[in-house]
Amino acid sequence: MRGLLPLLLLLGLALATTWYLQRVETQLATSRPTEQPAINAEGWDVDILVIDALGQPSYRLLSPHAVEATEGGGTDLEQPVLTVYEQDRVPADSRADHGWLSSDLSLLRLEGNVNLVRAPATDGPTTTLDTPWLLVYPQLNRAETEAAVVITAPGQRLEGVGMRADLQREHYQLLSQVRGQHEVTTR
Repeated sequence: MRGLLPLLLLLGLALATTWYLQRVETQLATSRPTEQPAINAEGWDVDILVIDALGQPSYRLLSPHAVEATEGGGTDLEQPVLTVYEQDRVPADSRADHGWLSSDLSLLRLEGNVNLVRAPATDGPTTTLDTPWLLVYPQLNRAETEAAVVITAPGQRLEGVGMRADLQREHYQLLSQVRGQHEVTTR
């Protein structure tokens, strides 16, 4: 019996340690933030995926090359591609020659041949937006520019200067010098 007592004490200690470590691990898992801040670092084939509070992808930013910005913090991006995901919707893609991402991931500045393509959720038309530069607020699903904008869809073309967009609702507001063309198609 004396030889069994130390073995039982070690077994009890192992069980208590396991129980305690499981509690600590559970507390750590619930305290982890759902979004990580952007890292200001150089890199090749950068892939930033932001997850929302429900554990679903909110948006993804890809860039073949990124470097720490020389001014204002953040990250300079080459040929960035931003994909915005929405529940039960086809994602929207934005492409540009260059970009800049703030350290807190709240602002993305796209520059040079900015092209935003929104595929329809159903059998509707694909909408394309072209502008020289665009400020995108990915967490808010909004975008804006003061530059010239061209929005096209099959049979439609809108031009203007300045724009605010609610990307989730697909609502584009051209701010000035608005011109449009609409072609009626018959089936």
